[in-house]
Amino acid sequence: MHVRYGSSLNNIKICVINDVSSVIFIWLVRGSPEGWLEMLTIKALILTVYVWYCEGTSRVTLNDRPIIGVLSQEQSKHLHSKFPDENYTSYIAASYVKHVEAAGARVVPILIGKNRKYYEDLMKKINGVFLPGGATFFNQSNGFADAGQHIYEIAQLMNTSGDYFPIFGTCLGFELLIILASGRGEKENRVKCYSFRNLSLNFTNDFRSSKMFKDATEDIIRILETEDITVNAHQFCILDENLKSHNLTKDWRVTSHSKDDNGTSFIATIEHTRYPFYGVQFHPEKVAYEWKASKNYPHTMNALQTNRYFMDFFVSECRKNYHRFPSTKEENDYLIYNDAINYPKEINERPIIGVLSQEQSRYLHTKFPEENYTSYIAASYVNDVEKSGARVVPILIGKDRSYYRDLMLKINGVLFPGGATYFNQSDGYADAAQHIYEIAQEFNDAGDYFPIFGTCLGFQLIIILASGRGPNENRETCYSFENLPLIFAPDFRTSKMFKDINEDILQILATEDVTANLHQFCILDKNLENYHLTKDWRPTSYGYDANHIKFIASYEHTRYPFYAVQFHPEKSSFEWKRSKHYPHSMNSIKANRHFMDFFVTECRKSTHSFGSEREENENMIWNYPAVPTGILGSAHHQCYFFEPRGIASRRF
Repeated sequence: MHVRYGSSLNNIKICVINDVSSVIFIWLVRGSPEGWLEMLTIKALILTVYVWYCEGTSRVTLNDRPIIGVLSQEQSKHLHSKFPDENYTSYIAASYVKHVEAAGARVVPILIGKNRKYYEDLMKKINGVFLPGGATFFNQSNGFADAGQHIYEIAQLMNTSGDYFPIFGTCLGFELLIILASGRGEKENRVKCYSFRNLSLNFTNDFRSSKMFKDATEDIIRILETEDITVNAHQFCILDENLKSHNLTKDWRVTSHSKDDNGTSFIATIEHTRYPFYGVQFHPEKVAYEWKASKNYPHTMNALQTNRYFMDFFVSECRKNYHRFPSTKEENDYLIYNDAINYPKEINERPIIGVLSQEQSRYLHTKFPEENYTSYIAASYVNDVEKSGARVVPILIGKDRSYYRDLMLKINGVLFPGGATYFNQSDGYADAAQHIYEIAQEFNDAGDYFPIFGTCLGFQLIIILASGRGPNENRETCYSFENLPLIFAPDFRTSKMFKDINEDILQILATEDVTANLHQFCILDKNLENYHLTKDWRPTSYGYDANHIKFIASYEHTRYPFYAVQFHPEKSSFEWKRSKHYPHSMNSIKANRHFMDFFVTECRKSTHSFGSEREENENMIWNYPAVPTGILGSAHHQCYFFEPRGIASRRF
């Protein structure tokens, strides 16, 4: 029999086709020895149907809107000293939230110090729990460990009853899982183990049969085995002896080890043999989202793509759970969006990308009439850049050319995001983009590699800038508000954007409706031809709008590192308004990730930098709060706002 993943006993489907094959087997043997051939044929046919039905149905009904709870923990002494008046009860490092979101899930914060009913009720509405790393103690009353114990025990009961509920622990969370499995007591089942460096993994002999690694690509395994790309920052660890001494070897399976600063071999990755519980001693999230220079975290593309694998795996596990909030309103009330977060030849491992702001929409202006902000950036664009291993500096509109030139000498590329503004507004989005476009041309002509990427409105603006701005904009009316596949140009394989694309990703883009289109204008082949742009601009894919007009979906410049897409890659992972029907399947997450990964890789070829780490930090988007706007009815869940009218200060 086969149990299909579900959210409760009511959702469990039992496939009995295999049992039917056994009945037919007995009947045939009893009836006639000459019936062996017929018996084997029938049994093989029935087993084929069994595999197709049981395994197929569990695949096609995965949860495309997963929500993962991230457990908070006691505020550290250092953070308390920075916020003494607030005296917060708990916190979550934003890098963990962004790590989950980049894998295509949303986050609900789980608070500490609550009774068991709080955790039971919340876990019935989410699809898995992430126990993050940190620096708290396990003996604090009503703290991280007490909350973790409630969660662990409730998840055990859920899984035992057939309700698939995954848990993933990182570093401190990894250690807590084993201590909870051991039974908490005065003596914790972990040992002193100092490792504050980047390490490779030593896989166990049978690691390929584990759930965590059975589908990992050969490239991922090779990098994990040969390169120092797992970030270790711990003074405790779990050894094989810790499992043996507490009789845990039957329930917990070690899949890899690493060695600490003293040569002690500690467990690096582990998984439960019956429950979907997993842990890693290292920090996958730090590669893309933590940038303190003194820590020396690995920020290479290999490190980024490999560490991303672990959260992709966990989110895929959480997609097998179908818990949900009873209403969209309650869901939005719980999401972490409601908690503001304040935060060429030589490859640049610390890229910084400027994202151009644009005029505040009329709708958003009605929500913040007193502030009357000059411009904004949807947080989904910032998240999209960060998940590919770069940091973001906001670029303001309404400035003189020297502002843009000075800033561009310190950053490594610019993203023109989508939106809903006009190109004829004075000192607006289009005027700022024209400065940037022309300065980037000058840089590249002088041999200073400087990429630009445009999305949707930004895609259209780049062609209009290349055409020469005038009263007649070089774009066409073109309605497309649906998810579409890409129709690749015959020679797309020789383009920079697609020449190294993974075959699986290419197949998804070509055959599945995974690109989110939301535009009433577009660029056609004739727009390039009429303005003699075909020599400089190369279409690489197309789509069809609601009226079956064939529009350009992606293009690139033939000489400059300028690229653009008409659709919205960022929405699959970071925008969740139900009425928009954005694609949230794991295939869509992985496929749309290609575009910003590609652009950030291009930006790594620029070696521009700020004059000091202090200046760098002062210009980062972290200095602005991500304001929850989805709960106000906006299509964007969060936005960054800049410069209330008449106020030139960067902070507000």
